[in-house]
Amino acid sequence: PERMRPEFRDRAHPLHCGEPAPWFTGRNPNNPRYDFSSVAGRHVLLSFIGSSTEPDGAALLAAVDAAAAQFDDDRLCFFGVSADAADAARLADRIPGRRFFLDAELAVHRLYGALDAEGRPRRISYLLDPRLRVVAVLACAEGDGAAHAARLLA
Repeated sequence: PERMRPEFRDRAHPLHCGEPAPWFTGRNPNNPRYDFSSVAGRHVLLSFIGSSTEPDGAALLAAVDAAAAQFDDDRLCFFGVSADAADAARLADRIPGRRFFLDAELAVHRLYGALDAEGRPRRISYLLDPRLRVVAVLACAEGDGAAHAARLLA
């Protein structure tokens, strides 16, 4: 990320409930300099999806699309963070409520502790309150994409 608060740098572990979410400026399909701090004021579901073509990432995205009415931009919005450079051609924002960050360099993943011990992207989702503090953290085990999506949407 180009801009972040100095107290946030690379993290070895995911964020915890009650912590402020790191701010960053990242690449979005419609905006190469999307300022994440601008989404404050509503609940945010921030999900690190891996790739939209992997079964777990695809299951999560299908569930979010099926629940599109929940993501109205007034009360709740969804941000998917992709680690797959090819997702730039596959993912598109769906307004209202569903947007993406393209993070092939893994900078946002590092900021949110969304890398495993070997430095590979891990699937994890954060529910943030309107002040962008972590309310819930949900990890996704390999092969658990549909169940992960169901827990998030519940």
